[in-house]
Amino acid sequence: IAPSSGGWPTVTTYTVTFTITDGDSEPVANVKVKFGGMTLRTNSSGVAVFKSQPNQTYLYTVYNSNGTIYKKGETSVVSSNVTVNITMS
Repeated sequence: IAPSSGGWPTVTTYTVTFTITDGDSEPVANVKVKFGGMTLRTNSSGVAVFKSQPNQTYLYTVYNSNGTIYKKGETSVVSSNVTVNITMS
């Protein structure tokens, strides 16, 4: 299938950035974060970045280092990038 004369339709995506810190506001690396069916681990800055579609509500789960659930929640993406800040104590 060839694109129309206007080209392929543009799909708008946004980022959902999880920033995980400890009780001293220090980044926590290698934390498993599940978001919208995808799983990433935080980098050395305590950050994991997911792509998302607009006008959606997504469930997320953050895990402790031993694999147990630390926090579950949801976040909505409307028409801009979203940041979710989580402090692990």
